[in-house]
Amino acid sequence: MQACWQRLASLETRNADAQAGKAPSDGDTTSETGISADGRAQENAKGALVTLEQVQKIASESNPTLRQAEAEIRAAKARQQQSGLYPNPTVAYTGDEIRGGSVGGGKQGFFVQQTVVTGGKLS
Repeated sequence: MQACWQRLASLETRNADAQAGKAPSDGDTTSETGISADGRAQENAKGALVTLEQVQKIASESNPTLRQAEAEIRAAKARQQQSGLYPNPTVAYTGDEIRGGSVGGGKQGFFVQQTVVTGGKLS
């Protein structure tokens, strides 16, 4: 990742030099983006030309810190939405002394529980 930022800084420097009309310091009259020192695009470029904006977009998309921050923002928004919703209902089965035969089945049952929120007071 450090190499990506160093390359980006190098491209920004070369782009600024090209806009100022300065020749690149390594003796080459064409920068890595295919733009000559006088600002004109290279007519016979050997590879695909890359703009500074494209390089910045690639760097921002591949930055793990930015992806982590975006995930944390999405999680916070989801928690905020969830905090305003009604609680989920509970459905359960209960049984004591479960046995078969002529003696009986013991105590069995089920229940459904739903918290009713009044006055907009979610706790």
